Amino acid sequence: MDPDPSLRSSFWLVSLGLTSMWVSNIGVTPECVQRFLTVPDLSSAKKAVWIFGVGHIIVKLCSVYNGLLIFSKYHDCDPVHSGLVQKNDQIFPYFVLEVAQKIPGLPGMFVVGFFSAALSSMSTLMNTLSGTIYDDFVKPHFSFSERTASNVIKTMVVTIGVICLLLVFVVEKLGSVFSLAISVSGVTSGTLLGIFFLGMFSP
Repeated sequence: MDPDPSLRSSFWLVSLGLTSMWVSNIGVTPECVQRFLTVPDLSSAKKAVWIFGVGHIIVKLCSVYNGLLIFSKYHDCDPVHSGLVQKNDQIFPYFVLEVAQKIPGLPGMFVVGFFSAALSSMSTLMNTLSGTIYDDFVKPHFSFSERTASNVIKTMVVTIGVICLLLVFVVEKLGSVFSLAISVSGVTSGTLLGIFFLGMFSP
């Protein structure tokens, strides 16, 4: 509860930072805006936001519960300090594999669920990024048919996917993936939210 702004993590800093980050992620990011625009009317979009919010809270509560389980199991034997894993990001997969190793199929289901969630998010982001690049940088200068434009966007998606795959080897050397993701998201989402607020409240 220390209000010192120089701390890396505190209740107030995390609450303020994550609140602004999720307002940006839900309200102004292209991937969410595109999804809201696919519904037929404003009331359906509001309903989608409420459903997402409730589901997100449930997921976060499950994440907190998982964290408490991991803490209770390893409170007297830190897997990182004992050398069982190399990074804090690896504690949760290690916990699942250790607890579920005697249950046939459960570790595999965990891996499948993990990768399906990651691929779902990545496919949305790559599609959004390729569409944004095409609309902002390609479409103003070139006049393509609908078929050609579709092929160009698909090529961009593949190219972005290859770049993301290559960046895995870079991210691996940068330390905690979670901290890096929060830092990058904070820089980009904060800027985007500020631009939208400026547009809404400035004449």
